[in-house]
Amino acid sequence: MAFTIDKDCMNVIDAAAAWSSAGTGTSLGATGTEFTITGGIGTKDILKAEAAIASYNFVADSILTNPINARDLKYLPQFSLSAQYGEAVVQTGALGTVYGLNLYVSNVVPAGSAYVLSTGQNLSASYAPLGFFVIKRPLLSDIDIKKEFDAIDVTLTTRYAPVILNGECIAKITNLATT
Repeated sequence: MAFTIDKDCMNVIDAAAAWSSAGTGTSLGATGTEFTITGGIGTKDILKAEAAIASYNFVADSILTNPINARDLKYLPQFSLSAQYGEAVVQTGALGTVYGLNLYVSNVVPAGSAYVLSTGQNLSASYAPLGFFVIKRPLLSDIDIKKEFDAIDVTLTTRYAPVILNGECIAKITNLATT
């Protein structure tokens, strides 16, 4: 049930994205030379998505990705340099932050896509949340005794709706690796 609710939220985020771009996998190396990892998320992709959100006056704060695409994030210079030479020159994190953006990894995110999000923070400090999770009926459990099968059926029910108010808070990066 929890997976279903999370998947429904992800589907709404995917459908509401105001900006989308194909990932290039291009990053800037420590020597100042650009390099490309086909199917990977490049630093240019992340910064481009962050700039798209900023163009709507929002402040990006999170990245959502599938475990396959999180794996590819480890190829970014701030992680690879840290692994090879100790503390890196660029901001690092144990896949906790990427360029100051919190990284969330989940199987509900479709492989091949990543999402840069703003929770609604904006430069004018106005109230502008990304969205809401509306619950009409809370999660309830019930049992139904099936004597003919000598079994008990457990049923979970709920009524809810994930609602996106500001699609401008969502930047989608597509064409990433799926395996």
